[in-house]
Amino acid sequence: MKYLRYGCLSIAKNILFTFFMVLEILVLLVSTNVMIASVNSREMLKKPFSNFLSQKGYYYFTEPMWDTAEQYKEFTGLFAKLRSAKFYTAESNVNEADIVDDEIFFNYSMPLQSGSWPTQSKDEQGRIYAVVSPDLKKAPGDTIELYGDRTVVVSGVLTNITYVPLFSNTAGSAKEFYRSLNYSSKTDEDGNYMGGDNSSIIVSSSGFYEGSDDDGFSCSGFIVYDENISDEDIKYNEKIIEQIKNYNIETAVVSPEFTELSAVNEGTDAYIADIYNRMIPVILGVAAVVIIGLIGTIAINTVTQLKNYGIYYLCGSRWSDCLK
Repeated sequence: MKYLRYGCLSIAKNILFTFFMVLEILVLLVSTNVMIASVNSREMLKKPFSNFLSQKGYYYFTEPMWDTAEQYKEFTGLFAKLRSAKFYTAESNVNEADIVDDEIFFNYSMPLQSGSWPTQSKDEQGRIYAVVSPDLKKAPGDTIELYGDRTVVVSGVLTNITYVPLFSNTAGSAKEFYRSLNYSSKTDEDGNYMGGDNSSIIVSSSGFYEGSDDDGFSCSGFIVYDENISDEDIKYNEKIIEQIKNYNIETAVVSPEFTELSAVNEGTDAYIADIYNRMIPVILGVAAVVIIGLIGTIAINTVTQLKNYGIYYLCGSRWSDCLK
C-alpha cells in the first residue's frame, strides 16, 4: 500500500512527465487498433466470397452481348454448356434492385443503422426481404413495389456512409476486385448523394425470382468448378469461355472478362496485406519513439526524485523498493 501512496505522490509532483508517458502509450495503442480495425473491416467485406475465391473457377463480368431475344438465349446457353461448374450471382442489377445470389446475400455483414440483415428470402406474407440505402428514407417494415408485381419489405437500412459492393468491368481484374467491394455512397441531411450515384435495394435471388419464369441471367458472378473436375472438362470449358468472349464481339460495348478465382484471391489478399505494409512501419516508428520517450521520461523523473530516493534509502528502504 505504501508503494501506491509513494507512487501517487510522485505523480502529483510530476504531472507533466506523467501526462507525456500516458500520451505516448495511447498513441501506440490507437495506431495499433486502427490497423487491426482496418484489416478486420476488409476481411469482413471479403467474407461472403471466401468460399468461392479458394476454389477453381472464374469471376466474370459481361455487358449485354445480344440484340434480340434469340441472341439472349444463345448467349446464356453458352454458359449452360460449361461442365462441372456452379454459378453464383454477384450482382444482377435489374433497374430497381440489386439481386444477389443467396450464398452471398445471407453471408453479407454490412453495417446497418436500423433493422437487421435478413436470414430468409421472404416473410410469412410472401413479401421479399430487402436491405436498402438510407437515401430511400425507408424504415424497417416499410414496403416498396417493384415492377408492380413484387412487394419488397425493408428488413434493414444501411449506414451512411454506405459500403456496397459495386461489381463492374473494372472488378474483372484481380487488382481491382477488392476495391469494388469498398464502393461507398454518402448522403447529406436531405438524402442526396454526395458520393456514388445509385440507390440500393439489395435482395436475394431466390426471393426475387421465386415463382417467375425469368432465371435472372447474371452480368457478374462466380463460376466455381467442382472439386473433382477433370482436366478434360477444364479444357472443354476454356473453349466455351473463348466463345463467350468472342460472341457478337463486333457490336459489344465491353467484352466479357474472366479472371481466375485464384488470381482474384491473391489480389484480394495483397490488397489487405497492403494495410500491414503501410501501417507496420508507422507503428514500429511510433513504438520506438514511445520506448525512447518512456526511458527519457523515467530517467528525468528519477533524477528529479533522487533526493527523495536518498531519504527513503537512508530510512531503511532498499533500492528494489525505490524501483518499485
